[in-house]
Amino acid sequence: GEISGALEVFGKNPVGLGPEKMSQWVSFVFQEPESQFIYDRVEDEIAFSLERANLSRAEMQSRVDEACKSLGLDGLQKRRIATLSGGEKQRVAIASALVTQPRLLILDEPTSQLDPEGAEEILHYILDLKSRLDLTILISEHRLERVLPYIDQLIYLPGDGTVHAGAPQEVLPLMELVPPIVQIGKRLGISPLPIRPMDFPKYIVKPSEVEVYGETISHSTKVLSVSDLSVSLSGKAILDKVSLSVSQGEVLV
Repeated sequence: GEISGALEVFGKNPVGLGPEKMSQWVSFVFQEPESQFIYDRVEDEIAFSLERANLSRAEMQSRVDEACKSLGLDGLQKRRIATLSGGEKQRVAIASALVTQPRLLILDEPTSQLDPEGAEEILHYILDLKSRLDLTILISEHRLERVLPYIDQLIYLPGDGTVHAGAPQEVLPLMELVPPIVQIGKRLGISPLPIRPMDFPKYIVKPSEVEVYGETISHSTKVLSVSDLSVSLSGKAILDKVSLSVSQGEVLV
């Protein structure tokens, strides 16, 4: 690629210094934590970057213990990473990034592989780290509904070479793809736009004021029909007399 203009991170040129030097101040966590793991045991993985920095064993152990405590990994240090849940793996990846004591932590879609409960848990850990460590956190995320309630600034790149940055309520009106709750706020003309249910004004929309969009589709044509379906695997029932029908034009989840 081609880079022009000036770029600074903490007053330094990251292009000129390269990843090896910039890793003193910046840590990165991949979208798929498995792709960045080197070792198969939790504490070995977290200590890896400290070994490369040639820290003493005592300092390494202290930092690993502190990182595990900060991210709720106490008791998991000896576990094989392959036996952990998705949320636990994500926390190990973040601990591995934090153990070098960076000033900037970059997270690539940290909730993409997690269910809502796991995503909420990870975001709470991240917020706690931010407040305790005076850490700047940059998150690349397309599931905005998960992170909007927690962020200070939203940076939007529409793809035309421009950049829009500011408080979420300032940038969201410029965006086409927004979470459903923001879409509702836009449709109702609410300002500032809501990013959480409790942000809505306390008034009731009358049914007569609601416009219905789209066409009515007939669901009379059946395209899939299942009746009393049972499945067992090695003697264990997987499905027990399940009946189901799907009609043309339906969306089934």
